[in-house]
Amino acid sequence: MPSQGGHGEDDIAMETFSDCDSGQLSDEGNEDDLGLRDILVNRLQDNEFNDMDNDGYILGDYLTNAHYDIQDMPACDTFVGCEEEEQLPTTDAGNVALSMVSRVNELHSVPIHVLLNQVGNLCNRYNHRITGTNPQQNWVQRFVARQCGVSYPFIYPMGTLFPRHFYSQATNDMCAILGDAPLFTYSHITHPFGFASNLQRARCLLTSASSSASTCPLTCAYLYDVQSNGVMSNIDSRLAERNGFVVDLLSPHGMSVRDKDRTNLSEGLDSRQAALNLAGAQPYVKFDLFLTFTCNQKCHPGVKHLHEWKEGMEWSKYIPRYSRMTIMQHNEIKRSFELAYGAILGRVWYEVRRIFLKYLTYSKTSVLRKVRHAFWRDEYQDDVGNLPHIHGMIALDKDTMSDKEVIDFVCGLIRSNVASLFSTRELDRYVELGIFNTKHDWFEMTELAERILPHKCSKRCMIRISDGGGPECFQCKKPHPTAGRRDPLEDEFRETKFSLSPECMEMLERIGVYKPPVDEALKGTFENELFRPTRHFGRCDPKAKENMSPVIPELFGATQSMQNAQVMTTTNGVARYVVKYVTQRDQNNQVTVAPSVHNSANMQVDTKFLHNTKITRSRINEDKAHQKSNRKHQPCGRAVSFPEMQQKLLGQNEVMTTLAFVHINTMPFEQRQTTVVKLDSKGALRRPHESNNDVQSSVSTSELVRQRKNFPEERQLTSSQRLLYRNNGAKTIGYDMVTQFGLRPVELLELFSTLGNYFRWFHIDAAPLQVTDMENLLSAEIRICCWIDCLGRRIRLRREAFDEVKAYLDSIDTLSIVHVHSDVLRVLILAFIMNDGDRDSIFVFEDGGKDLPIPIYSSLTPQSAVAFILHIMLVCGSFETELDLIRTSSLRESLIVAKLIGLETDKLSLQMYSNKLMLHVINDILPSQPASMRRIDGYLVAAKNLFDGVLFSNDIPVTELPPCLLTELLCNKDVVLQASWDVRKENQLRSIYSTLPSCEFVPSREAIRGCSREAPTTWFVSPVDAYVQFEGQSDQSYMEQKLAVEIGIRSIDKYLQQLGPRAATQTKNLLIHGVPGSGKSYVAQYLNLYAISKGLRLVPTSIMGVRATNLGGEHMHRLFGLSTKKMANVSRMAELAVDKLNRKSQLCYLHTLLTIDVLLFDEFGQASAEQVKTLDILLRKVRNSNIPFGGVLFISTVDPAQFGPIKGLPLFLSSHILTDFVIVGLYTSVRAQGDALFCELQNISRMKPSLLIGNGEIEARFKHLLRTCLTFVRTWDEVAPDVQRMYAKCKPAQEASIEYVDSCQHQFDINGTPYQMSISEDYQKPVGSRAEMKRATSMKLIHRINSKVKEPPKLIMFRWAQYEATVNGVGYGQSQLLVMSDLPTMATIIGKHPIEMLAAPSGITYLNTRNGPIDPEHLLQVGWKRVIVNCAPERNVTLQGVMGYRKQYAMRHIGSGTINKQTGNTIDGQCAIEMSEACCPWAKEQIVVMLSRTRIASDTIIVGETKFAVDKIWNLITIGTQWTAYIDQLLDRLSVNGNGGPIRDVDTVISFPSVYPYRISDISLPSDSTGFVYMLVSVKDCSRTYVGQTENISKRLYQHNKGWGAVGTADPQYRPYAVAAYICGMGHMNRVEREGIEKKWKIYNRAIMQESSHGRNDVMDRIEQGRRIVVEYNEDQLYEEMFIRFVITIDRSSVIP
Repeated sequence: MPSQGGHGEDDIAMETFSDCDSGQLSDEGNEDDLGLRDILVNRLQDNEFNDMDNDGYILGDYLTNAHYDIQDMPACDTFVGCEEEEQLPTTDAGNVALSMVSRVNELHSVPIHVLLNQVGNLCNRYNHRITGTNPQQNWVQRFVARQCGVSYPFIYPMGTLFPRHFYSQATNDMCAILGDAPLFTYSHITHPFGFASNLQRARCLLTSASSSASTCPLTCAYLYDVQSNGVMSNIDSRLAERNGFVVDLLSPHGMSVRDKDRTNLSEGLDSRQAALNLAGAQPYVKFDLFLTFTCNQKCHPGVKHLHEWKEGMEWSKYIPRYSRMTIMQHNEIKRSFELAYGAILGRVWYEVRRIFLKYLTYSKTSVLRKVRHAFWRDEYQDDVGNLPHIHGMIALDKDTMSDKEVIDFVCGLIRSNVASLFSTRELDRYVELGIFNTKHDWFEMTELAERILPHKCSKRCMIRISDGGGPECFQCKKPHPTAGRRDPLEDEFRETKFSLSPECMEMLERIGVYKPPVDEALKGTFENELFRPTRHFGRCDPKAKENMSPVIPELFGATQSMQNAQVMTTTNGVARYVVKYVTQRDQNNQVTVAPSVHNSANMQVDTKFLHNTKITRSRINEDKAHQKSNRKHQPCGRAVSFPEMQQKLLGQNEVMTTLAFVHINTMPFEQRQTTVVKLDSKGALRRPHESNNDVQSSVSTSELVRQRKNFPEERQLTSSQRLLYRNNGAKTIGYDMVTQFGLRPVELLELFSTLGNYFRWFHIDAAPLQVTDMENLLSAEIRICCWIDCLGRRIRLRREAFDEVKAYLDSIDTLSIVHVHSDVLRVLILAFIMNDGDRDSIFVFEDGGKDLPIPIYSSLTPQSAVAFILHIMLVCGSFETELDLIRTSSLRESLIVAKLIGLETDKLSLQMYSNKLMLHVINDILPSQPASMRRIDGYLVAAKNLFDGVLFSNDIPVTELPPCLLTELLCNKDVVLQASWDVRKENQLRSIYSTLPSCEFVPSREAIRGCSREAPTTWFVSPVDAYVQFEGQSDQSYMEQKLAVEIGIRSIDKYLQQLGPRAATQTKNLLIHGVPGSGKSYVAQYLNLYAISKGLRLVPTSIMGVRATNLGGEHMHRLFGLSTKKMANVSRMAELAVDKLNRKSQLCYLHTLLTIDVLLFDEFGQASAEQVKTLDILLRKVRNSNIPFGGVLFISTVDPAQFGPIKGLPLFLSSHILTDFVIVGLYTSVRAQGDALFCELQNISRMKPSLLIGNGEIEARFKHLLRTCLTFVRTWDEVAPDVQRMYAKCKPAQEASIEYVDSCQHQFDINGTPYQMSISEDYQKPVGSRAEMKRATSMKLIHRINSKVKEPPKLIMFRWAQYEATVNGVGYGQSQLLVMSDLPTMATIIGKHPIEMLAAPSGITYLNTRNGPIDPEHLLQVGWKRVIVNCAPERNVTLQGVMGYRKQYAMRHIGSGTINKQTGNTIDGQCAIEMSEACCPWAKEQIVVMLSRTRIASDTIIVGETKFAVDKIWNLITIGTQWTAYIDQLLDRLSVNGNGGPIRDVDTVISFPSVYPYRISDISLPSDSTGFVYMLVSVKDCSRTYVGQTENISKRLYQHNKGWGAVGTADPQYRPYAVAAYICGMGHMNRVEREGIEKKWKIYNRAIMQESSHGRNDVMDRIEQGRRIVVEYNEDQLYEEMFIRFVITIDRSSVIP
């Protein structure tokens, strides 16, 4: 059994007892002398209850057959009240009773998790059985489950493991063991069958004074194993192995995995939440003391009475015949008493510790006076039985003291040598405090101090300074208090030595943080305290010999134990180091597990002490030493001591603090855990809670109330808030903190626009208000209107925040306030703060004097460039909503929106902005980061390079190797791995040349097959010129495609740059979006051909396996090793993928990702924003490169009108789309080029819903085209068998497959065609049962299996039958075409033995067999392969407590499928789609796909009633999602040829205008400086207009709305202004000419206003005057190129009476 201090998380061994096992201390005749078997025999023979025999088996009533029937499953949750037939599943699988005989010096053992998880089902995996190894399963079946006559049943495990504690059976049930619970209660259920939970039983056993189990460490270890295995249900056990457990009062297990959301791929300085919390408190709390307390068991007043009892041996009087025992027996008894003493000692220490820490924290009479904040944490010891010591940081209440008084007071607390510890002048005070009983105690206390306080070197104080093994490799970390001191009698704050790189020092000098050396300061000076860390050395007698840690005399006298006290006041940056020291966990004893060198069946466990791993230098050297050892590849962990197990089981928190934190995740939107998004049948956002609500609305209740109460427009929800809002069933848990900030009350939007201060200063109610309460609290009068956010929650200002809020409001420049209500609110808040706030005020929250919460942000580094910039904007910026930051065309524009930089673009201003951002990092970001100076150095340099790149060139700088060169270096020349690239290349070339038409300018297939990086293929003409227009292609389509090709060629050429300036900047990826049939895949294939011709390694991929296979590539999840299951966050998904890729079986894919150059991602829009981020993290980790996506060049295609991701956020919400992709649009279809009416039909189906709704003309035209162009039939009987069939749902598609099998079978029976039927075998068993699977009888489960697995219940097999692979196999991939060239035998099919098939080459999805027999050898010559197809792997499906799976060949018939599956495919021939009440599409995307698969309209067949189908199709294309407008505008603004027009400069802002009486149209403002004359209209008062002229209208509008554009627009009550219309095309005109047109427009407007009495004072009339001027001007021009143009940007959307 494991030792008390060496127990790991899951390493307890369970001993199997033999007949000769006996105790050493038993009396003669005692049962302990008997073996376990004999004991049971005796007990059973003495029992009179013989009615329990059943067919010769004792306990027979409790046995059932191993094949457990589904009908026996209990129907109730508790044991009480169940019917007799609802028995518990057990087994009689054993045939022969086993007799275990122990060999000498050997221990027969099995890991306890085998019992807990394979029998007790503690640790569960969703739809996955934990089966264990064959020996483990054999042990379970033959020993645990065996119930033969006199063998003990393992239904009571603690009774078997610990018979000395659980030795008595129940009176009325001889099978029950008193105090032990049956094994079947060891489940995840809180109270299984009415029993107490595992946690309740554990705490009862550990705290019951009448139970011997309470003092048994082995019992504690077993109970800890039970809880830890339960905690790991549905959690990766590697997280628990790496992070350990932490007390969790909310968990039913009493603990949870520590930092379970933290991964090795987290891109922060320190992602541990405890470290982030304490570091984040630094800007708000200035800690003064760092304290460490230990427990001297002999002297500590809280526990010394226990130690005296143990050492006094009085307890031996209570041991019978103790005096007659031998010395060996005495030693064994003493060891047992030591173990029992340790259990009681731990429980007492936890209570003593809690009382002592509360006294220090809250007492006003302690030596520390008044403590403002405190943070305490236990640290466990490596020695057996040692109690944890305590680390703590405290901040004193310094409100009434000056800085000097604080320093004097804190330094005066510390003593550094024994002689000065207790001053003889203060003996009376020590007696008064109770530290001394009399003055004479001074001698005893001083003697104690001399004995325990001086430092004694041991392995715990050593730090490893090198990776060797000798004594010279270690150094004591404790310096002598007089070493290097100038005057030991004075307090000294000595500078901590550190060095920064020359690059960092130069940068700090440029931004003004560092001043170089001058005469007065020979070493230079830092202006920021972050770079002036110091360490305090207290006053000490120069003659002191002892090396003593500083202590506080009063606290040492009170505890009489070793302690340490360090001053932190004015130590500046040292606080960050202390934070890491306090929160980090020392690894102590490292446990390594490996097979024994003598017997591989036995495991050898080695323990090694690790020296001070909390010190970075020591940890690095320990890691180096481990890598040099012969056990570097063996699994290792940390030994868990008994006190740590006991503390977690008893729920004693290891951290106690007075600090309150609010955690704000500032990672990119797609990486936040609360960003769990699903779409409903209409494509709108849906949350898991929504299905439980009776009423659903996409409009906030707060908004509805505001509209009903006629709030002014500026106090209505903004367009960004409307987009952010998602109905969540009156629950706010689905909104991350940044989104909640964006949804704050409209009244607070402008005034309180900083993220952290909002959550620090304001209290947010937990639950939303009822509508009636909301109507009563909201008022159009701002002075009496309560603050209610968009989620319906009431917001109030915390009273404790008054001082901070007042200082903030006083600092605001009132001229910068835009809205009147914001200024009124500012004055109102200042007024009631000055009056100390009315206790009944509707705006104030009474927090009872509690301290304000401290905002804690994510930890990010500049390595993740885009995420880091977003983090800076969220933490340091001022903004309304996050959407306002991310819907810009560049990161520079985002920084402007966040008000972190200005508008100027000259070099000097940009440099000033870059320096300003660096000061934000130094002043606002780094102080709250637990980082060492070494990491800060690289952090600052990377941040400065990033800011310079973003501001000066709008590029993300690359400091890594050029990706092209990196790929070449990573390439492994292994023959097998290199051959895999040759196979991929051949598959891709086959797909490319089958897609591209023959062209004399394109290199031949043979020429490209032999190219390499060193010897690329020569193109005889430019690849852009070689891209020719094919017959029937329109000029518009050709120009669009050629533009995409030109941009793609440039990107590939730039990627190939290994040296020079171009290699130092990131190559942006290419995203081609377009309509169905516009040639997206065609263009992508052409670019792939060019990349391959240059020797680049390329892999096509897609979310859909069939698309990846057709392109000669790999399915995305298979290529990247991604799990298809739902995971917690993207970092964790990436980490699991990396773990999988490092397996031997995945070596080929790891090699692929290491050496890939280009990734073709087809149908990229089906990937979610979270998946894109996962790929980014994964590739950067695998390739060890910080360039986005590890430097891999993405060429991707997407149709935004087709299907998006099944789960997660839309692709276009990914931050990578903004920064890492060049976007090109293809707007003209070539698939249906020969059918003009079909093209028109497709174009209408893709139009924006807002343009279709209410447009009777388009509706009539669309319905007419549907009726006349498509083919309509009423039933499937009118559809030919060879027609491709599509369904909206999976179920009809499956039924169609069954109908196909039945039809073929009927036809073959008539004509005599040989065939075989493969009927699936479906199996079932209860979830968690150890019974064997049996044939499924539950029809519900079978239906569930039909809907969840891809393999059909029936497959018909005949020669040349065609199938689709459902899994990735050897030599073929999922969705690849498989053809049966030879019919298998009946015996093969019945036995489900492997069968041989022909796998089609990439790009081939159908084999035409109508022209007669085909020679298989001919197919093999053209690229087909013979492959072996097995049954699909076991895919478990769970329904109502029953688990089942299907055994069937891993393929299915082709010919029918869902609409989703056909995305991206071109169907040569006819295609039929069902449109009926039972099965019809439900989303616009499905309509777009189904109307664009064939080449001519008549080949698209609609099955169903014509009128219903036509009306349904029209209704669906008029329905959009809340993302529709966002994505449309984003593509319009970011595409280099937006709306299919010529290339233009991208607009600077993507706008989402609110609906006002005069609505801003979708036309965006130009960003060029060619000259404009414009008219503005006030959004608040549409009768107020302004006419002006400018060179740049976008910049001028910004200036007007900021108040410095012109005197006429400066009045804030009329701002903001919108552009009503403008005149453009004035590049040939100078300023004087523009001013002439401006003057003329003003004159015409004045004339119109003079006629206002006649009803002509309308803004639209004034706009028309601009049109009039343009007409007049153009009439006088000779040439058309001199014409000017007029653009109207608003229209009349409603009339206000």
